[in-house]
Amino acid sequence: MQLPVTSRLAVEDFPDQKSWIGKLLSPFNSFLQNVSYALNGSLTFGQNIQGQEQLLDFTYNTNSLPLKFSISLTVKPLQLAIVQATENLSTPVALVCAWQVNNGQVWITDVTKLSNGTPSALKAGARYQLRVRITP
Repeated sequence: MQLPVTSRLAVEDFPDQKSWIGKLLSPFNSFLQNVSYALNGSLTFGQNIQGQEQLLDFTYNTNSLPLKFSISLTVKPLQLAIVQATENLSTPVALVCAWQVNNGQVWITDVTKLSNGTPSALKAGARYQLRVRITP
């Protein structure tokens, strides 16, 4: 849903308060404009929302796990979400994982595929790409 475009509040809208309202409306209008701009699509993950996004690319075999990447956050992550995953670079797949934090790194220790809600192992020899997001 997109926020409606709002017009600025003007001194003329408050004829009985002309003597003082201009000093209030100027910063208020600026604030409203910035909030409207942000909420209409300019908020970005990592820039406006604290977190880190990482793309992981691997061919699954018995030695593939754990997947590891360094944490750039200033606080320990509390959530990891797989926001996009493909198998063999083209087939979207639903994956869940077990993970932990070790010495400034995220370790993904297990990955399971879900098909119609049923868990299954990853295919040996298949190439997987995962885009994960961690947040505090």
